[in-house]
Amino acid sequence: MSESSVIHLTVNGQAVEGRRGQTILEICRAAGIYIPTLCYHPRLSVVAACRMCMVELEGNSKLQASCSTPAADGMVIRTDTEHLREYRRLNLEFLFSERNHICPFCESSGACDLQRLGYEHKMESVRVEYLAPRLPTDLSSVCFGLDHNRCILCTRCIRVCDEIEGVHTLDLTGRGGKAMIGVDLHTDFGESTCTLCGACVQVCPTGALYDKLPAYRGRPQDLESVATTCPGCSVGCGLIAQTRYGQVIRVLGDENCPINRGHTCRIGRYDSVVIGRKRVEHPQVDSAQGWDSALPICKKRLLAAREKKIVLALNSRTTLEACVEARDLLDTLGDNAVTTLLDMDLPPQPVPAPGLDGIQKADIIWLVNCAPTRYVPVLASMLRRRVRKRQARLIVCTRRAIELSRYAELFLDLGPDEVAALFTNRDFLPSGLDEHSIRLLRECLQGDHQHLVITSDRPDRRGRTKVFADEHRKALRNAGVDLFHITVGTNTLGIAALLGDRLVDRKDLFGRELGAVVAVLGDLVDERVPAAFKSLTEKAEFVLALSSYEMEQPSQTVLPMATWWEDGPAHVVNLIGNIRPVVPVGPPRGDARPLADILHALAVALGSKATRQNIDSIREELAQTWSKREEVAR
Repeated sequence: MSESSVIHLTVNGQAVEGRRGQTILEICRAAGIYIPTLCYHPRLSVVAACRMCMVELEGNSKLQASCSTPAADGMVIRTDTEHLREYRRLNLEFLFSERNHICPFCESSGACDLQRLGYEHKMESVRVEYLAPRLPTDLSSVCFGLDHNRCILCTRCIRVCDEIEGVHTLDLTGRGGKAMIGVDLHTDFGESTCTLCGACVQVCPTGALYDKLPAYRGRPQDLESVATTCPGCSVGCGLIAQTRYGQVIRVLGDENCPINRGHTCRIGRYDSVVIGRKRVEHPQVDSAQGWDSALPICKKRLLAAREKKIVLALNSRTTLEACVEARDLLDTLGDNAVTTLLDMDLPPQPVPAPGLDGIQKADIIWLVNCAPTRYVPVLASMLRRRVRKRQARLIVCTRRAIELSRYAELFLDLGPDEVAALFTNRDFLPSGLDEHSIRLLRECLQGDHQHLVITSDRPDRRGRTKVFADEHRKALRNAGVDLFHITVGTNTLGIAALLGDRLVDRKDLFGRELGAVVAVLGDLVDERVPAAFKSLTEKAEFVLALSSYEMEQPSQTVLPMATWWEDGPAHVVNLIGNIRPVVPVGPPRGDARPLADILHALAVALGSKATRQNIDSIREELAQTWSKREEVAR
């Protein structure tokens, strides 16, 4: 902080420093001086609606909202006086009287900012007339409910929907005492444009918005919170898993995580918790009574199958530690052993993307053969809010329209090779374009713009180039175009780096006679897995399934595997190369074990003498692998 930007304030007789441009509230919070708020949130715009953060300024007869008042050098501020306490208490009484805030009957009792401030200001009664009307409750969403009776109209939900998720499903309707939170022009959540990210629920300071699944299953003081990484996709968002009796009750976005800063999507917040299937708690291997008797049987069957091809079918949630153990198991099984991915096609082996900050710097964003909303929803929200705020222009190059197409200036049916040609050959122009599209395309290409091309490893249904070839990547780099590659799957980037030379395409193994298949099902919920499992194992002599839940297609031999919430401590690599921690939030159910432990036990049973690697050695190996690939790409 330069000396010219430093300002000095006096708050409650205490000397405080800040910088120009900060509000009084920001400086006070940084200095540890408490000012109550309801509508304020550090990641959202300021509306100064609740009036709970009012402070006294020396020389000014009127109270000022600290959240919206810029601090000035030499200010003398009081944040805690008898006059302010009485003002805030009366303000709270008005809020309590306007709607139904009978706390003992509210699901958010104990986790409500309004209730907390009521206790804090010793509000034992309401001195004004109780006016609460009977308002509707919207329960049409499959994930959460909206009780208008608990709402204080702080508009946090509206702002987070617009400014963070970027869809603006919510807004205010009505005026005065009839004002309410509106959903898509007087519809309900069940039929709205809501993406079910749950951000509005997380920022709601009362019980107006609440998750259905954890409702009335535990007060905050009854839950244990653990910070971990989301298993939903390759973004690697930070999550806070709240548990009770070892069971995940509620999932929140981790506001301290630099990747997502508290934001998450339906996959991480809801879908990764709701499974609804019966757990496998004990080994189901012939007549074995536990791991000590199950492992020798598995060893015997695997040794008998070594003359034929043995397949280790992993899934994209396989952690780095489990990858190393998988590699050791493959080495122990011999040259006939290969590995594949059960839940997706064989990915390319790119180096990590340059970083998420490229989205914030780009003037024109190209989506080529990818659908971020489906595979990386949090990344899609970053794109959506930047384009909606007219901070960047969007060009979508896919065969079919995607959700983000509605925000695009141009929708072109182009493959990666054709997009690369646009930047390398200024005379190239795709056929079939109307005059308006041609004009926009030339304007984008000829101007002094920062371009960002986002692509993925999803296959092109028309058989064209799936991803940018090395020569295309070099051409884009020489043209000053940033290329962001989306890897699909939780740890696909790490799996490709550690097992790349042993990975084969699963489709090449379908229907073949195999000696054995070790299929890692875990807790993966993917519609492609049952079909892939059936195609892979239909002619296998021995099938060993590692699963957390009972299988739709029963296998004679099943070993119980810990779920994502029980795995770890372990690590995965997200799409920009950050190594993210996987922290167990509860103990494994029954005799279930983490995947790395199961693979290590199988390798040891088969005669492996290898020692387990720590994350430091794995991190060094990843860096060397990516460095070599970067050199080849150049």
